[in-house]
Amino acid sequence: MLAYDFFHFLRLLQIRALLADPAAQVKDIAAWYGVSRITLYKRVGVVQPLKQL
Repeated sequence: MLAYDFFHFLRLLQIRALLADPAAQVKDIAAWYGVSRITLYKRVGVVQPLKQL
């Protein structure tokens, strides 16, 4: 069970990092992980994109 929680946590961190990219589209990230956009928002929440320099 601990391994599952760890990998779930890592996956959430990875999704948050992808969502922080201003060029990334939520629909593409959701499709990559095989979930809907709504599920992504429920699990990860709204992530503000990083500002480009």
